[in-house]
Amino acid sequence: MYKRLIFSLMSLALIIPTAAQAAWLLNGDASSVGFVSVKNGAVVESHQFKNLSGAISDTGEARLTIDLDSVATMIPIRNERMRALLFNTTEFPAAFVSIDLEMDKYDNLGFRDSLSETLKVDLTISGQTAAVSVPVSITKSANKVIVSSIKPVVISAGNWGLMPGIEALRAIAGLTSITPAVPVSFALIFEQRIAKTY
Repeated sequence: MYKRLIFSLMSLALIIPTAAQAAWLLNGDASSVGFVSVKNGAVVESHQFKNLSGAISDTGEARLTIDLDSVATMIPIRNERMRALLFNTTEFPAAFVSIDLEMDKYDNLGFRDSLSETLKVDLTISGQTAAVSVPVSITKSANKVIVSSIKPVVISAGNWGLMPGIEALRAIAGLTSITPAVPVSFALIFEQRIAKTY
């Protein structure tokens, strides 16, 4: 319960603008983070996380919180197993993404123009953080910044200590294998809000 409260407070801190926080807030309803799993070497299935929150600071620090309990696989029992066996959401309810953006680089982009680049992203899952190089497309308008993956980013489960969870999922589902390399795609839409001082 205490860890749930801490997670709620951290998420709230991301979405409430203050004097020290920027006015670029994630539109969670319009944004998406999805991933693909492969079982028995041939069966490919798509999944997503429904609850996302985040912000971009005045200095270009983009932060994203992924509510792991919101994993959606179209099969309720599989959702429950992923929460309990893979992500251990009782102890680690969220994944965190950190990206440093140089916002002034995008100031001269024309309407609907985009800039492609590879960014270093710090991803934290189950309390473990590892860096990933991510090719992204960035589009900036007067009041919106869109950061999206150019191609799926392959996440290797072993880098975040998730192999025991994958093995547990494989065993309980009676599968021959679950591929530990997972392609992830995303589209993050940040909208500018008027910052407030408290």
